[in-house]
Amino acid sequence: MVSLKTSMAKRARSNVPQFRIRIPAKVVNQLRGKRILLNLSNRNDAPCIKVTKIADDVAFSLETTDRIVAEARQANALDHLKRLFELTEAEPIHLSYKELVALSGETYRLYNKIHGDNPGEPSAWAYHKALHRAALEGRIKNPPPAALTPNEIASAIELFGTGDLTAAVNALPEGQYDSLEDRFGFRPLYRWACRWRRAAR
Repeated sequence: MVSLKTSMAKRARSNVPQFRIRIPAKVVNQLRGKRILLNLSNRNDAPCIKVTKIADDVAFSLETTDRIVAEARQANALDHLKRLFELTEAEPIHLSYKELVALSGETYRLYNKIHGDNPGEPSAWAYHKALHRAALEGRIKNPPPAALTPNEIASAIELFGTGDLTAAVNALPEGQYDSLEDRFGFRPLYRWACRWRRAAR
C-alpha cells in the first residue's frame, strides 16, 4: 500500500489552489519524465483534464477558486496517482478480451462526455486517428502526446501531408519505432496498448 502526502496551496498573487504531491522513492525512477493524463471531472462539475509530466513531484493548478470543487479534484488526482504508483510497483497483468473491451468503452465514454455535443471538424479527428495508428504500428518517432482534444493538425500535416491519410501512413515503414508511450502516456496504458497490439496481430 502506497502512503502519500499531498498539499493544496496557492501560488503568490493567485486565488487558484495548486495540487502537489511528492513521488514515492520506490517508483520515482521508473516514472520520472513520463506524461500522465488525469481526468479530475466530477458528476456536477465542468470537465477538468490535466496532462502533466512527472518529476520528483507532480504539481498543477486545480483550475477553480471554489474550495469544494478544488477538494474534490484533489481527491480525484490523489486516487489516480495512488493507483498509478501501485500499478508501477506491481507485476504486469494479462487482460482478457472482455477487460480490453471494457477499457475501450471507458475511453469512448470519456471522449463522448467531452465532445458529444460539439465534436468539431472531421479533419481534426482524421489526423488524430492517423497519429494513433502510426504510433501503434511503429511508423513514426516522437509523435505528439495524445490529448482528449484533437489539436494536432499542424504536427500531423508535417508528418503526413494534406493528401490521403491512409496512403500517407501506409507509405511509412512499419515497426521502426517504439513510440506508444510517447503517444499514449503513462506506463499502465502503454502496457495495455502493447498487449492489444500483440493480440491484434
